[in-house]
Amino acid sequence: MITGRFFRLVGVIVLIVAAIATLVIVFLPSTAYMERSLHIKAPPEIIYQELISFRNFKNRSPWAINNPNAIYTIYGPETGVGAGIRWENGNEDFQSGSIEIIDVLKNQYVVNKMEFSGYGSNPQSKWMLHATDSGTLVTWAYDEKEIKGFNKVFMLGIDGFLGGIYEQGLNLLKERVESLPESVHQLCIVELNSQHYLGIEDISINDRNILSDRMRTNFEELFEFIKERDIQVTGPPFTIYTSFSEKEIEFINGIPISTFVNIDHDQISLGETYRGRAVNGSFSGDYELLMGVFRDIESFIFYYNYERFGNIWEEYHEGFLENPDSIQWEAQVYYPIK
Repeated sequence: MITGRFFRLVGVIVLIVAAIATLVIVFLPSTAYMERSLHIKAPPEIIYQELISFRNFKNRSPWAINNPNAIYTIYGPETGVGAGIRWENGNEDFQSGSIEIIDVLKNQYVVNKMEFSGYGSNPQSKWMLHATDSGTLVTWAYDEKEIKGFNKVFMLGIDGFLGGIYEQGLNLLKERVESLPESVHQLCIVELNSQHYLGIEDISINDRNILSDRMRTNFEELFEFIKERDIQVTGPPFTIYTSFSEKEIEFINGIPISTFVNIDHDQISLGETYRGRAVNGSFSGDYELLMGVFRDIESFIFYYNYERFGNIWEEYHEGFLENPDSIQWEAQVYYPIK
């Protein structure tokens, strides 16, 4: 027959066990750290560019790969500190959460703050990039401080339950970065300010020699107009391509100027250049190679999941009129993106 004394004894044992467990938890570490590393055959600047944006998060993140039904929302600036992504309706482990960039050092590291639903702490993850002779040693680290309660016990197994996920993430990053289309045209994303310009709108048969002659004539007329009126030039001449087809090309030849001026001319008009982000590539060489920079930029835009809008244009180096063939002019090519 079970007596009250027995229940009292069980109660005492439970209290002792609870007290011991509490004492053990108190003295367990309140911090957790884990890291994994992998060598990637790409320079730090390429990997850094991938990590400072969440535009392609779903293509390289194990959190997204293992949580395919979640609804993702990107917020904050496009890149760098403040850029973030949050998700809802995720899997049973993390129904919702967010990752946000809180610190960066160009081409060296990116630090993220993480929040997960149902988890009472805000751990950080850090991507560290170390250049090598053949690429970059990438280290992905998990760092958590001020862990409380039973989470201390849980985090004792961090290496086991998170190590595999971090290895998966590094391999996804490696696969993505090493698949970046190669280019000799020094592609990069630039932020452009608008400028006033004098321009001539024109149309030409899609023929190399005819197009070169039309451009040269337009620029000579623009420079003569500017010289006669002592207008200050503020940038390199350019061509904006407004329409392409197999038969003809519509374009604007323009020269940036300091301020608006009074125009009384049948062909020359005022305009303002594009303001915003664009993919930029350098080009010089034979006509047969000209389309290479355009193809490379389009591959770059597709790879980084940008949306192209507006007109493509080229800026020409000083002294370009000395060369009679416009296709031989050294140029900077720009594709507006958003």
